[in-house]
This record gives sequence, C-alpha cells and structure tokens, in this order.
Amino acid sequence: MKLFFNLKTSVKLIAAFVFMGIIIGAVGSYGVKNLGKSNEQLQFMFDERVVPISNLGDVETSYQRIRVSIRDMVFVAETTSKKQEFENVINTIKEEIDAELKAYETGSIMLDSEQAILNDLYPALEGYYSILDRAVAYAYANDQEGYLGIAPEFKVSGDTVEGIISDLISLNIDLAKKSNEDSNAQYYQAQTMTIIVILVAVLLSIAIGYGIAQMISRPLKKVVTLVGQVANGDLTHSTNIDTKDEVGVLATSMNAMVISLRKLMQDVMNTSQQVAASSEELTASAEHTSRATEEITNSIQGIALGAETSTASLEESSTGLEEVTLGIQNIAESSNSISEASSNATSQAKMGGEYVGKTTQQMHAINESVNESSEAIRSLGKRSQEIGEITKVITEIANQTNLLALNAAIEAARAGEHGKGFAVVADEVRKLAEQSQQSSQQISELINEIQVEMTRSNESINQVKSDVEEGLTIVGKTEESFEVILVSLDQVGMQIDDMAATAEQMSASAQEVSANVASSTSMSRDSSANSQTVAAATEEQLASMEEISSASNNLSEMAMNLQELVSKFKI
Repeated sequence: MKLFFNLKTSVKLIAAFVFMGIIIGAVGSYGVKNLGKSNEQLQFMFDERVVPISNLGDVETSYQRIRVSIRDMVFVAETTSKKQEFENVINTIKEEIDAELKAYETGSIMLDSEQAILNDLYPALEGYYSILDRAVAYAYANDQEGYLGIAPEFKVSGDTVEGIISDLISLNIDLAKKSNEDSNAQYYQAQTMTIIVILVAVLLSIAIGYGIAQMISRPLKKVVTLVGQVANGDLTHSTNIDTKDEVGVLATSMNAMVISLRKLMQDVMNTSQQVAASSEELTASAEHTSRATEEITNSIQGIALGAETSTASLEESSTGLEEVTLGIQNIAESSNSISEASSNATSQAKMGGEYVGKTTQQMHAINESVNESSEAIRSLGKRSQEIGEITKVITEIANQTNLLALNAAIEAARAGEHGKGFAVVADEVRKLAEQSQQSSQQISELINEIQVEMTRSNESINQVKSDVEEGLTIVGKTEESFEVILVSLDQVGMQIDDMAATAEQMSASAQEVSANVASSTSMSRDSSANSQTVAAATEEQLASMEEISSASNNLSEMAMNLQELVSKFKI
C-alpha cells in the first residue's frame, strides 16, 4: 500500500480506471456470453425440436390429405381423367411425406428412442401405401363395394401411421419442454450471477473512486492550507506528508521554503534589533557630545578666565568623540550584518519564488492527470454504450424469434386438432424469447446503472479538478506575496546602503571633530590668544554633532521600518 501511495498521481488514476475498465469489460463479456448461451439454446430448440415438429406436422397433414383424396377419388370422381388428377395429387403428397421424413431424420440429432419410433413408421407407411394402391385400383374400377371391403383394414393401417406420428410429435414436445426447463434454469442462474457480478463491480468502482479521490484531495488540501498560511505571513506551520508522489514532493518543497523563510525572518529581526540598539546608543552619544560642545563654547566665551577650564572641556569632548567613534564603528559592523542578512533574505525569497514556480508546475501536472482521467471515464462510457448496442441486437434476435413463434402458432391453428402439439412448442418458444428479451432489458438497465456510476466518478474527478484549480489560484497569490517580499527586501537593501553611507559620513565627521578637538586642545595649551580659532572649531564640532544626531535619528527610523516589515511574519 505504501508503494501505491508513492506512485505519481497520473499513474494512480490510470491504474484505477484501467482496473475499472477491466471490471466493466468482464461484466459485459459475462453478460454477452450468457446471452450467447441463451441464443444458442433458442437456436437448438428451434433446429432440433420446432423444425422436426413442423416436419411431423406436415407429414400428419399430408396423411390426412391422402385420406381425403382417396375418398374423393372413390366416391366423387366420375371420369377417368378426374380420377387421374386425384391419383396425381396422392402421388405428390406421398413425395412430400417422403421429403418431410427425410428432412426430419437428417435435420436433427436423433435419440435412440426417437429412432426406434421412426423405424416403426416406415413399415407402417409401406403397409398403408400397399392398401392405398389397392384402394386406387378399386377407384379406377368404380368398385365402391371393394373399397368398402378394405376400408376397415385401411383405417387400422392409417390409425397405426397416425399413432406413430403422434408418438413422435409427443416425444419432441417432451424434449422441447425439457430443453425449455434447462434453458430457464440456465437463464435464472446467469441472471443471478450477472446481478452479483455487476453489484460487486459497482461497489468496487465506488470504493476505488472514493479512495483515489481522498488519496489526492486530503494531502492537497493540507498543502493548500499551508500555502494560504504562508501567504498571510504565518510561518509557524508545516505539513507531515511523506509520500513520494507529486503532492508529497510539493509538500516537502513547501516545508523547506517555510523553514528557509522562518530562518531568514529571524535573522532580519535580530539584525534590525541590533541596528535599533546601536542607533539609540549613537543618539545618546551624539547628545552627550553636543552638550560637551556647548560647554566648550561657553568655555571659549570665558576663555579669559583660564585655559585650564578650556583644556578640561576639550578633553571631555575628546572622550565623547571616542565614544561616538566606537558607536559609529558598531553601526558600521551592524550595517554589514544587515547587508549580509538582506542578501540572504533576497536569496531565500528568490529560492521561495522558485519553489512556488515548481509548485505551480506540479499543480498543472496534476490538473493534466485529472483531465486525462476524465477522458478515460468518457471512453469507458462509450464502451458501455457499445455493450448496450450489442444488447439491443440480441433483443432484436429475441423479437424475431418471437415473430417466428407467432407464425408457428398461426400455422398450428390452421392445422386444427393435429397442430395442437406444434402450438404448445410454439408457445414455449415465444415464452423463451420473451424471457430473453426481459434478460436483455435487465442487462441494459444494469449497464445504465454502470453509466450512472461512471457519471458520479466523473463528478468526483471534476471536484478534484476544482480543488486543483483552487490550489493554483492560492499558489498564484503566494507567488505574488513573494514578489512583494522581494520588493520589500530590495527597499531594505537600499535603506541599508543608505545607512552604510551615513555611517561613513559620520565616521568622517567624527574624525574631523576629533582632529578639531585635538587642535583646540593644543591651541588652548599653547595660548589663550587662539580662543577665536577654538571657538570656530567648536562651532564646526557642534554642527558636525548635529549632523550625527540627525543621521542617528534617520538610522533609528530605518530600523523601526525594518522591524515593522518583519513583524508581519509569524515565526
């Protein structure tokens, strides 16, 4: 079962529908085979029982015509030519009887008991024909008394022939009834087995269709849910799908993408916090230096009071500048870390975009597999329609057999009393044809039920197709979200570049201020006469510190913006 779960989705669907096609083909073949057996049974009954009974009925009818013709030849015909006409009719009837008996004997499989009765018929006919020849001679001689003298013997011989023919007809009727009973038993057995096989096939088809649909839709829904959560910025979830099919590969790729994004956002968040802390320290140092510079200015204004006070202030300013320089170095290091994190973020986001692209390709592949499965179901529907057409042909055969039975019943009615046995067989054939027609109708209904189940399977496939299309839509949204993330990361990179440039400017300004402070200290130590120069230097230092303070505020705002961007993601 694990091996089947790891198969590709298209292979799963094709295997399921091939199995369903085999089941439908087996059911159709079994039904066609049973219909063929029923048709063979009908053909056997017609060839081996209906046709022989028809031959015997014709013999019996011809025998009655001979009796009527010899009577008319003796008592009705007055001229020799008229008598000759009756004799010709009698000879023609005798030839017809011989032909019917020959067709009866050679046209069917003769049982031993049937052959024994037929062997008794030939001597009886010979005896009857012998007396018939004597009756013809009396007719030509116009000897009615002579004919009446042999009439009892003639009647006994004729009754013997008629009895033998009746025995043969009764035997064939009994055999036809037995064949009908066997056919009915075979029909009911085939009907029961066909219903059982069809029910089992329908249940298997439903179970397989439901299992395949769940096998595809359940993990796919998990992946779709994860994609929606990632699109909303929630990176705290993952999937536990471990299959090797397209959905499993898609889930593994999504998990890897979520882990990469989670690590990326954590690094960016940590770096932004460090930048914020460094910018706060820089702001504090700048304020401290500004205050020191103001004190230096005040000291310069009162430089006449003493160079020592100015020197102390300048030393304090030098200490503040050292702190500023250290802060600027920390900012530079943080800027480098942020730049590296930004580069990693951009790389991971691009990788995530590639994962989403692969996800889209996998979703399209699943969509194509579902379309191929839908086409396979439509093909199976066409095959079931072809089986229905075959059933219609068999129904037409049963209708034709019913018409033949009706014609046989009409001929039996024309034969009167002597055609009753033939009428019974014709009625049995008609019933068997009606049963075959009902069986064909039931098979047609069962095929219709199979087609209904195929329609339901097609609806399930359409539902899976809808889920795949919904997944494609969500994956598209996720791809758009990654594009937004890439744009945001580009903006962060630009801001980080600005921060680096600002840090370089701050470093240059700090060095310049440090040089100015050193010069001011030297000048203060050398002479108080240089107080104007020191005042100018301190003013430049104050302006530089204002620039540093402004730059540190900008850096703080950038760090806050970066934190706001990162806070949209839950890790």
